[in-house]
This record gives sequence, C-alpha cells and structure tokens, in this order.
Amino acid sequence: MKIVFASALAVAAIAFEPCLKRAESPIEYILDEANRPENKYRDIEAPTELDWRYKDGQRYATWTRNQHIPNYCGACWAMASTSAFNDRIAIMNKNIFPEWDVSPQVLLDCDMEDQGCHGGDPDNAYEYMVKSGITSETCNPYEAVGHDTGRKCDGEARCKNCSPGSGCVAQLPHQVWYATEHGSVKGETDMISALQDGPIVCGMAVTEEFEKYEGFGIFNDTSGDTSQDHAISIVGYGADDEGTKYWIGRNSWGTWWGYDGYFRIVRGTNNLGIEVGCSWATPADKPKWVNSTEPDAQLFDERPMAPKMIKTDKPIIDGLKILLNKGKDKLRDIEEKYTNRRFMRKPERPLMNDWVTIQPKVTEPEPHTYIDVSALPDKFQWNAMNGTNYATLARNQHIPQYCGSCWAFGTTSALSDRLSIMRGPSEKMWPEINLAPQVLINEDGGGTCNGGNAPGVMRYIEKNGIPDETCQAYQAKNDPHGKESDLNICENCVPGNTSSTFTPGVCSKQENFTLYWVTQYGPVKGVNDMKAEIYQRGPIACGVDATSEFEDYTGGVYEQKQVAPMLNHEISVLGWGVTADGENYWIGRNSWGTYWGEEGFFRIKMGGDNLGIETDCTWGVPSMTKP
Repeated sequence: MKIVFASALAVAAIAFEPCLKRAESPIEYILDEANRPENKYRDIEAPTELDWRYKDGQRYATWTRNQHIPNYCGACWAMASTSAFNDRIAIMNKNIFPEWDVSPQVLLDCDMEDQGCHGGDPDNAYEYMVKSGITSETCNPYEAVGHDTGRKCDGEARCKNCSPGSGCVAQLPHQVWYATEHGSVKGETDMISALQDGPIVCGMAVTEEFEKYEGFGIFNDTSGDTSQDHAISIVGYGADDEGTKYWIGRNSWGTWWGYDGYFRIVRGTNNLGIEVGCSWATPADKPKWVNSTEPDAQLFDERPMAPKMIKTDKPIIDGLKILLNKGKDKLRDIEEKYTNRRFMRKPERPLMNDWVTIQPKVTEPEPHTYIDVSALPDKFQWNAMNGTNYATLARNQHIPQYCGSCWAFGTTSALSDRLSIMRGPSEKMWPEINLAPQVLINEDGGGTCNGGNAPGVMRYIEKNGIPDETCQAYQAKNDPHGKESDLNICENCVPGNTSSTFTPGVCSKQENFTLYWVTQYGPVKGVNDMKAEIYQRGPIACGVDATSEFEDYTGGVYEQKQVAPMLNHEISVLGWGVTADGENYWIGRNSWGTYWGEEGFFRIKMGGDNLGIETDCTWGVPSMTKP
C-alpha cells in the first residue's frame, strides 16, 4: 500500500490561507429531480475506475491553473468551479475543437455573493453562471484580483479588447456560457455517480503535509482535520494494485505542485473532509452571443453582427512598387514606422527575412525532403485529427492591456500544440502544456510588447528553456517584475501579513519546476514545404499582413489581393482543407480572442491573395528534455 504522509523534499511554501467560504446551506438550481446524479445513476452500476484526464483516447481535463500568480489570491473556489465546468464542456462536445475555458476572473469581479480573492463558494459560482453566464478566458484573463481588491464589475469585466494608445473598451459582441443546472452531492457513492457526467468541485481541509505533497503515492492524512477551507476539482477515482481506493484531484497551485498539479487521496474515509461538500454543474449545449453590456441583454444563437473591432490609423502606402525599387533600407524604414505599430511582428532583419541575423539549427532531414506532398490528404488539421483535438488554449494577446506580442503567441501556441501531438494519443497527453509567452517578454526572448520575431523565440528556448503558464501568468506588459528579476521565469506568491498586503502578497522565485526546450528550428515557406512540415511535425508560426479588413473577419475562407504584403503579425497554421467548391485554404490560429473569427481561428485562401502567409514561416521541434 503506497500511502504518503509527508514529503521528504519540501517545495516552496504555499503559505495557504482559507479560500473556500461555504454558505450555511448549498444553493441549487435543479430543473428536473431526475437529473440529480444520485437519481440518474441509481440503477446503473458505475465502473470501478474513471479518469477524465485521459479517457477513450481523449484528453478531457483542461489546463492546470495557479491561483497564486501574478498576485496572491484566494481564488480556489473560482478556479475549481471553472476548471470542472470547462472539463464538462469538453466531455459534452467529445473534445471537438475548440477547447473552451471560461474565465474565473469574471467570478472574482462580478460574483458579489462571494468575496473575490478573500474566498467564495462553488455553489454561488454556479448560480452566477445560471443567472448571468460567464465569458471566455480570452475576454477577461486571470489577474489574481477581485471586487474585494477594488475591481469593478462592468462591461470590460465581462469582455474587453485593448488597442495601442486608445486603452480598453468592452468588446461587443462576445460569447457567454451558461450553466443549465447545478446541485450539491456528498458521500462516496453519490460522488461517483456525479463523476459519470464529468468532474465535480469539492471542499477539503489543507494541512502542512498536504501542501508538501509531491505526487508520490496516495495521500492519507492522519491528523483528522476535516475543516473545509480549500476547493479543488475531482476528475476521477480508482484503486491501486494493493486495493487502496483513491480520488484523483486537481489543485490550482501550478504544475510544479504534486503530480503535475494533481493528487491522489484515500477514498471512502472522508480524508481531509473531501467527501462532505461537493458541487456539480451542467453546461448549456453551446455558448450564446450577446451584443450589449446590459445585464438583461438579448441573447443570440449566432453572431448578431460584425464584431466591433478596435482600429488604429494604418497608413496606406501608395506606390508600393516604386518604393520596392528604391531600395531595401527605405522599405524597411516604412515598415518599421507604420506596419509594426499595431500587431508588432517586429523584424530583426532587412526586409522580411528573419534568418539573416539568426541561423537555423537543423540536425536531421526536413519533411519537405522526404514527404510526397501529392499523396497528402485534401483535408488535414491538428485541431480535429481522427476525432482528437491536439490544439491547446485559444489566446488573446491584447488583454488585460494592449501588448504587441503576436510573435510570442504564434510561436508558443505552435510549440504547445506540437508537445500535445508528441505526447498523444496516450495517457501522457495530460496535463495540457501551454508554454508561457510572458517569459519571452520578460527576458526579451525574441522581443517585447514593442514587437519581436519567431526565430528569436526559437533561439531563446533552445538556449534557456521555457516553463508552462502556471509559472508565469500573461500580464501583457514589459518588465512586470523589473529587468533581470528572479521572478521572470517562475514565481509563486504567498499572502502578506496584513489585511492590506494579503493580496498582492509577497512573491518569490519558484525553484522546482519543469522547463521545455527546442532542439531544432528553421524557416519554411511555400505551399508544398509548409504542408510537409505541418503534416509530419505539427503547426508552424507564420507572418501575415494583418489588414483592417482582416481585423473584421468573422468567418469563411478569407481572401485579399495585395501587391506586396507587409508582414506585421504572427499567427500559427495548423492544417488545411478544401471547400465544397474546390477552394483550398489554410487553417490558422490567431491571438485575438474567441470572439474574433471562428472562435479565434480562421481559414484563408491557399496559393495566393492570402496576406503573404506562405512567404515567411518558422518551425521548431520541442522537447521535454534539455538538448
């Protein structure tokens, strides 16, 4: 029997403070008593084990979180509630693209029944989702603050978009997810019943030994403490070879805690009080669109109108053909002055050749040298590969304030997707790894919020490695900790010792975490070579000319004729397809939020009139070990 009582090697202190504050009695919203899991599965024998992290060839567990960065915040109740809800959306949709991740920050800002960073109740969180709905993380990212620390619940708190020089405004329209029902459950038998529909949220006690848990074996507390002061999500259950029963729990203290952010704890004995107060919620079948900031705004099944995208002055460069003939330096001056201001794919090269100052690193044959492109399928996409979605998080580079970091998102999204591909389909697909773009900004690893380039990212990661986002939250700003800060790579925050310093608390360097690396990288361009690279190794990062028309894209196959595209924006390309009319297109991922395009993704014509997407792309081979 493998029972863990305490860790021999303690990680950095969590310095936990209570973040679960239960109401006197659970709030429920049940449309039909038959939907209660204890009724729904009363006459059905449950399987002896269940693990939603990887089930039937799919990863249903969404990304692991860290509630304690970039500030200390007692947000366990919001993190656990949204994580379990996200998992249930993935299960309901059979992991079909896209992955949806609703925003715990909306709960911290707008759920006034709870106390923001000073704690809350998952039942209240789910009641809020029933009545008001909740938006995507790409509408309001986690900042570890709340209405208790001075935040306002307004249109921007629900969903916003930011622009250089113009600040931020409420983004309309945007999507809203609702819960249709939610209820409470307790006891081993009924908890197992509830887990048949997906993960649940449970309260538990936190002891010093639990804080030190490093993921080895099944945790068993012997103190007898059952006072619930923390919320986690339970994603499954099972028993080891010696017959010890356990729950599989997901914490919100980062992937460096426990077993990649997860833990196992003895089942059936109410260990740490984990079996006396749990909650579940059922997501609606799809998100609704809203085009107003009013609380009782009309809801729409489809996008109600073209999105209100924020625009800046982008001069039209007349006589581009003449300028091209007047010399490269003149063209670079114009490109630097105008086209990089908005999206910030900042060139570290003359014209549009990133590989002048950074040499590729290629140690084995590239796919275009051995792949027969003519034999490739007409449709191929990594976000729907044989029924599996390998694509990681949808992103928004422009919040919580404007930052020209497309170069960091285009590359880290492609590399994160490639890590997902490398690890699956298998149980190794979890946890979902989302590499941290803020680390690149902090360390000038290819650029800053003032611009950057993909080859610089690859060179940085090859030399230094990069952690996942539970080490460094995206803050959309340069030098959030100060230059050469110990906090730039991986940090953890603990509460301050007074009410005024409880949050933001005190942050320190986290020593025990995982780095990911790049072993090879180089350029690729042209339809055939791009197809070969994507097919064999995964998504790539590509430059495009993000025109004002492209900003207004809402769906379909995009096409725009240009004489000489000026590459000012970085995206990733993860596949291709063909329409019923025989029009070939690329499938791209943007970093402007789920309210843009096709849930943050887009399709664009292949072979020409496509914003220069085939002229300057970058590939990298990620690794889980240092090269």
